[in-house]
Amino acid sequence: MGGPLFGRGSMELIGGALVGVTATKFIPTLLPGSLTDGIASSNIGRTIMSGIAAVVAGWAGSKISPQFGQGMLFGGMMQTVSVALNAFL
Repeated sequence: MGGPLFGRGSMELIGGALVGVTATKFIPTLLPGSLTDGIASSNIGRTIMSGIAAVVAGWAGSKISPQFGQGMLFGGMMQTVSVALNAFL
């Protein structure tokens, strides 16, 4: 990073991370139940769905700004780790 803590770049990363967590929780709900019922019934399936949603969110966020997309990917992956920890611990 190397920039100021409250500079524009830092705010993009932080904002992207918050949006990434939200998007990772929201994207799987957009899929029809006929596609997700089998996958979402297992812990590993929920973790994989969250990881895919995080990557999609990061890709979409990178269309706005590369730093925002990196923040979204980071936030999404943090949500995926949270899903995995809740499932396996």
